[in-house]
Amino acid sequence: IMVSSFPHPPRFYKAYTAEAVASGLAPPPPPPIPGEFTVFGEVYNPEEPHVRSLEAQGIQRLYSSDPSFDHSTELMRLKKTLLEKYSVLLQSLTDPTEKRQALLSEIELLFINMEHLLNEYRPHQATETVCSMLEVQRDRKHALADQIRREVNDTATQLAECRALLFAPRTVPTLTNPPPPAVAAAAPVLPSQSSFETALLDQA
Repeated sequence: IMVSSFPHPPRFYKAYTAEAVASGLAPPPPPPIPGEFTVFGEVYNPEEPHVRSLEAQGIQRLYSSDPSFDHSTELMRLKKTLLEKYSVLLQSLTDPTEKRQALLSEIELLFINMEHLLNEYRPHQATETVCSMLEVQRDRKHALADQIRREVNDTATQLAECRALLFAPRTVPTLTNPPPPAVAAAAPVLPSQSSFETALLDQA
């Protein structure tokens, strides 16, 4: 079987277009590959846990295999052993009779066990990271909802004030001391005709 470091996507991916998926014409996904398979040069096995055991990798385990053991206690014990081995390694630099290669192998094995012990926390770390991200999104959405609620309340208050001013009853202003009514001008009085004028009119 030829294995490529950067393989091309499988050909059947062209059958999963947006239109085919929406119309239900896309074929069902292929069944998972049984057993081990290689992706980008790495061997994977779906039946194994996310973190492969040291025994499955052919590495000696230096900490307890009991599922209920305390990780922090084992890490502290491995760290103490590592410091002791490193101290012996420093002392061996002045003593050519010591086998430094054996000490280096033991220190490497200690580092591998400590790294594997930390990697067992990866699923828990991923879960806690997702929980933290969801909590941050929840807090942001709650803050945004509170801000929108305050804006809506302020707008409703302003509309109520405008409505009260618009439909308020109007009153006609009255004067406390009204002006006196206007007096109509009297017609001019014509002088009465004299007797002389009357006689002249009669002769005419």
